[in-house]
Amino acid sequence: GKTHKFNVAGHEGYLTVGLYEDGTPGELFITMAKEGSTIGGLMDSLGTAISVALQYGVPVESLVNKFTHQRFEPAGITHNPEIPFAKSLVDYIFRWLGMEFIPGYRAANAPARNKPESKPKQAERVATEASDSGSNGNGNGNGNGHGNHPTSTASVQPVIQPAPSVATVPVATATAVTAQPLTDGQRSALVSAMSQMQTDAPACDACGTITVRNGTCYKCLNCGASMGCS
Repeated sequence: GKTHKFNVAGHEGYLTVGLYEDGTPGELFITMAKEGSTIGGLMDSLGTAISVALQYGVPVESLVNKFTHQRFEPAGITHNPEIPFAKSLVDYIFRWLGMEFIPGYRAANAPARNKPESKPKQAERVATEASDSGSNGNGNGNGNGHGNHPTSTASVQPVIQPAPSVATVPVATATAVTAQPLTDGQRSALVSAMSQMQTDAPACDACGTITVRNGTCYKCLNCGASMGCS
């Protein structure tokens, strides 16, 4: 099995997943800490329902797609850097299950953060840049072969190129750029992506069109209105 401790907006709990011999999940136990009998009983019932579904062969991916991004309290910041903000306890639980048991889910949904550059690599980069700037010297240097050699005695005469006439200057012709229609494969991929983005999206305040997720907020693709994010 595998046990995971989580914290969503100060509400702590534990997830325990029982695994089959091939590593696939077969049961889920959800234990809430200091939450009383009501929410504890609801989470225990949810874990029992998910366990029965897994044992009857329901794919984990179907459960994750159905239960993620449900919005209700408690919701807020978590202690998991891969899921920094959860819209509900159910949202956190199934996003964690997706990252643990669905190939490629973590890479597609975890925040992409730039790792800080280590000091040895930073020193090596600075030394490389310094050597590159020194090899491309000018003036009296001989780094790129364009410097003034002290042993050279030949005088260099400037070469004056005749100005081209107006008639010989080519005139660029403007070409019309037409938008290429989407192929069937591109259209189906776009529809699939949009359906995933509209799982929990509300209607736009300005025009009423269903919005799409933009980070932790939403935006409207019809009128361009934003629901709190730029």
